Amino acid sequence: MMKLSLSNLSLLLITPSLLLMSQAAQASSGHGTSDISSDSASSGWQADINLSYREENGPNMLGFLPTNSHQQQAGLSLNHADLSYQANLPTEFSGTQISDQQIGRIALSYHSDDVELSEAWIENRWNTNNLRLTTGKYLPRIGFLNHVHQHAQTLIQSPLMNKVYWGDELSEAGVRLEWLPKLGKRLMGIQLRHSLNILGGDHLNSNDNTLAALYQLEASQQLGALQVAALINGYYTNVSDRGLFLFDLSNNTHVHTNSGYTEFFDGDILHLGAGLKLSYASEFGDFNYQGEYAQRDEKGLLYSASSDLADLSMTSNGQYHQLWWTSPQQQWQLAMRYDYLYSDVEVANTSDNSLDDSRLNNNDATPKRISWMASWLFGAHNTNQNSSSQQRLQMIYSDGPDWDAYPAQLEIHLLQSFRF
Repeated sequence: MMKLSLSNLSLLLITPSLLLMSQAAQASSGHGTSDISSDSASSGWQADINLSYREENGPNMLGFLPTNSHQQQAGLSLNHADLSYQANLPTEFSGTQISDQQIGRIALSYHSDDVELSEAWIENRWNTNNLRLTTGKYLPRIGFLNHVHQHAQTLIQSPLMNKVYWGDELSEAGVRLEWLPKLGKRLMGIQLRHSLNILGGDHLNSNDNTLAALYQLEASQQLGALQVAALINGYYTNVSDRGLFLFDLSNNTHVHTNSGYTEFFDGDILHLGAGLKLSYASEFGDFNYQGEYAQRDEKGLLYSASSDLADLSMTSNGQYHQLWWTSPQQQWQLAMRYDYLYSDVEVANTSDNSLDDSRLNNNDATPKRISWMASWLFGAHNTNQNSSSQQRLQMIYSDGPDWDAYPAQLEIHLLQSFRF
């Protein structure tokens, strides 16, 4: 008998409407942006391919509960690819107006090792009340980056905090209600976005049905040539039988099964975050700053199939800060990013050293990383009104000071994007 989860249910609900997709003029981009006022893009097909070279394997993230994350291997590889289709759907059903606009999107993603359904959602918009309702599988708004596919980000390299908390890029089935109120001139044109989500917990590898609550508030304001954006968010869930491989010290933790786990976790996860972004446009190009901070508390019971291991109380935090410049013709980009992680793991009710050799023991290391990036956009052209293509070459040199697991290395990414 098939186990009915939120993921299965939401996909069943949206599949009939996705089959009705038609070519449309304008729709919201699944790639998203951090600017609340810029939330639209042309509909149709889009393909994005990232060919990459990396000198070393992805870092082994010790000191944190392992996440279902993709790890890039050393050498030349097809690191990431997306194929998506997005369109406006009919807003009337049996003669009744459902909403002012209905958008559908479906996307397949390849991450180094397999193909996944990363997005399959429908969004209804009511312009009078500035409300949006999204159902299906989507990239939740967690900070500035999670809802932006990795190939579309400024640095083709996830912040360390996104890796340890969300597995690089979290895609989850759920329901999202957004309210974008118009505050008017009295509040200096500030734009707001309230985003409330009820999400499934597939990425937590739980053997039981798991639901999570996510809320994010974003604010944006244009002050002449300066744009300011800020956000706060909170995420909470209670998990049961969360599958782990605590003693697998390899750098690849990505799995696609809810069986075979050697350890489990029952308990609460509370995640809080905040971010700030500044963008300044000038005749010399665009200058940008973006930074985020997150803190997570995980408390509960660790156990194996045969015995209880320990009561776990773990507080961790992460942050990143990045600066980048884009040339006036949008052809060149230069950027740098600083990453920092910290975790404080406490275990109780254990009489031996059974966890000393586990992934929770980071040997007092504090992961830090400094990355330098140069990017060149070339070959961009429109073949007709509905078709376009562009290529981007990005080089990233990064080093992990005082972090032996991250030697200095070079990454090269060739990104190709096609809309048709």
